[in-house]
Amino acid sequence: MRDLLQVLRDEDSLHWKAVARAWGIDLGAAGRDPLSHLVQAMLDPDRVRLQLRMLSAPAQEALARLRQSGGRMPLMRFGRDYGEIREMGLARREREQPWLAPISIAETLWYAGWLGKGFAISRGGPEEFVFIPGDLLALMPAPRLASAGGTAFDIFTLERKEEPAYCGTSLAEDACTLLAFLRINPQSDASPAAWKHREDLARHMLRPPALRMLVHLLREMSALRSDGLRLDPQPAAAYLGLSAQEAQLRLIQLWRQSESWNDLAEWGEVETRGRSWPNDPLAARSNLIGMLEQIPGRGWVTLASLIRALRDQQPEFMRPAAAFEGWSLIDRRTGAELNGWEAWERVEGAFARWLVCGPLFWLGLTELAGGTPAQAVRLSPLGEAALDLPRSTPSETLPPRPVPVRLRNEGTVSLPAGTDLTHRYQLARCLSWVGRQGTSFIYRLDPQGLETARRQGLEMRHVIAALERATRRPLPPGLAKALASWVKDGARVVARQLRVVTFKDAETARRAARLNGMAAIPRETLGPQAWVVRPEHLGRVRLLLAENGLLMDVEGE
Repeated sequence: MRDLLQVLRDEDSLHWKAVARAWGIDLGAAGRDPLSHLVQAMLDPDRVRLQLRMLSAPAQEALARLRQSGGRMPLMRFGRDYGEIREMGLARREREQPWLAPISIAETLWYAGWLGKGFAISRGGPEEFVFIPGDLLALMPAPRLASAGGTAFDIFTLERKEEPAYCGTSLAEDACTLLAFLRINPQSDASPAAWKHREDLARHMLRPPALRMLVHLLREMSALRSDGLRLDPQPAAAYLGLSAQEAQLRLIQLWRQSESWNDLAEWGEVETRGRSWPNDPLAARSNLIGMLEQIPGRGWVTLASLIRALRDQQPEFMRPAAAFEGWSLIDRRTGAELNGWEAWERVEGAFARWLVCGPLFWLGLTELAGGTPAQAVRLSPLGEAALDLPRSTPSETLPPRPVPVRLRNEGTVSLPAGTDLTHRYQLARCLSWVGRQGTSFIYRLDPQGLETARRQGLEMRHVIAALERATRRPLPPGLAKALASWVKDGARVVARQLRVVTFKDAETARRAARLNGMAAIPRETLGPQAWVVRPEHLGRVRLLLAENGLLMDVEGE
């Protein structure tokens, strides 16, 4: 972003005089370099703060909106909200002196030197922008922007190189992963912590903290049966047939309407003495989302000011006033009672922060910025769509083009986030799970995965069809031949992880072989001074040797 000197250098001396007049700066004493004198005087921090206070409330709001947008905004959008900046030649400006009677907020700020104009490449091609000069922007204190209801928020300026944290459709991707995992690995325990093979699931989850909530929501849509963790084929297939965004919006809808999922109980920071939780989950969600909707322009605001606005405007967002003394909530870490208004920050305030940075974030309703823990929040484009709000930034809602599914010759399959959910679910059932690379899911075509597919009743033709549908091309000839060979003869080549135990001499090796219990350990000899053993048997070998006076050095430990 250009600085103040660069912006004003593009204008003529008549414009400089208008800016100097607005700031109360005398150019008569500037000597031969009036522009440098003007810029130096304008960049005095105390003068900047004074001039901001002297602006009208609408002008302050316009600058605050610009700060929300990172300091710049398309001229067309800015002009729609704050009026036009008339194009005038030198002669007309000398005659009319438009800075004395500006026709709009935008024109007021232009002739007061707060704005620059320039072009940048956007998705639609070159576009004209207005912006606050970079060095002037850096001196402006963080403003508060009032919503139509009078609620004040502190604006957060996103650093130009900072990438906000945003989940997008991650939870829909995790739903696909979870359904495939439970189809392959049926579980009897409702608690994910007790699941078998959960390490495979963990390697593929994008949002592991949301797992319990995701299980509950899939049960609510009947994709998982209520009497266990078995898939119900028809509802599961209907859900996986949605696009990733549609699937994410479905999860959002279920969460917003769920009376059986209690966010307060899942928060984990408080507990209740009673048998049941006294709160209304729907009320807390609705009230907090309503406060997010009040953010003007739905730009970036500090998380602290959002919580403050909630406390000032809706302190009873989670429990009615009469319940502040009646509820028996306890701090789980300290055991302290959390009753009365004085506990608001420790209960309501902390819970609201968790809702914003937890469920709302996992569901893609909010974006976060400012590091860890997050310092700033805004509603995401997906959040606007889910809440039926007018889009604040239409260009940001365009979904990225998905990276194509890749099948390598050695059998590795890479499926990026955004891949058709049904295709990924089908492939996950017949391939070995490797892990993730960024937001791409990695699987491998190997005998272990094919055997898993066979146990589910899938035939080789199903595997080949799933691969060709996902990649949109025939299998490479080498892989097609390998699959045909596996159907006929099974795995012809097996790779095992083994450890080599070497001895100082052949006599020591013979002595070790005669030790009591050593014969029961499977091993192969590699000449007179070495054995090959499986990794899981190495510890037993080491113990028997040590008990008989031979210490073994294990490389890599």
